[in-house]
Amino acid sequence: MAHLIVIAYDDEARARDALATAFELRREGVIELESASVVRRRADGAVQIDETGDVSTRLATVGGAFGGLLVGVAVAAPVVGTALGAAVGIAAARRNDLGIDDGFQREMGRKLAPGRAAVVLLAAAKDAEAARREAGRLGGELLATDLAPDAEEQLREILRTPQR
Repeated sequence: MAHLIVIAYDDEARARDALATAFELRREGVIELESASVVRRRADGAVQIDETGDVSTRLATVGGAFGGLLVGVAVAAPVVGTALGAAVGIAAARRNDLGIDDGFQREMGRKLAPGRAAVVLLAAAKDAEAARREAGRLGGELLATDLAPDAEEQLREILRTPQR
C-alpha cells in the first residue's frame, strides 16, 4: 500500500536532490513511486507545484495506446488508433487526477517559510528493511505523512540523521 510522505528542505535545490534520490531508490527496487512532486514557497509567498508526472498518467497513456492499437488493427489504421488511444488515456488520467491532490500540495506549500521547498511522495516500500535503511539518503524534516504513529516517528528519526 502506498503512503503519502511530505519532507521539507531549506531550499528548492535540496528538495530536487531528494526527489532524484527517491527516483534512484525506485530504480534500485527499494520503493515504488505512484506520484512525486516538489512544492516550493516562493519569496513572494506564492506556492508553486512541480509535478514529475504521475506514474498513473503514464500507465493510462500506455493502456490507452495499446487499446487504440488493437482497435486500429481491427479497422486497418493501427497508427491512428494508437495515437487516439494514447490521447484518450492521457485525458482520462488527467480528468481523474490520479496522483496527489493539488489542494493538499498547496496546503503543504503554505506551511513552508518563503524560500523553502518540500518533496511530496506517494510511495510504497517494495523492500521494507531496505526502505528503512535507505530513507536516510533523503534527509530533510518530515512535514506530514499518513504512516502509523510508530512508523512516522521511526521515519522522523531516520531523516534526522541523513546518510549519503
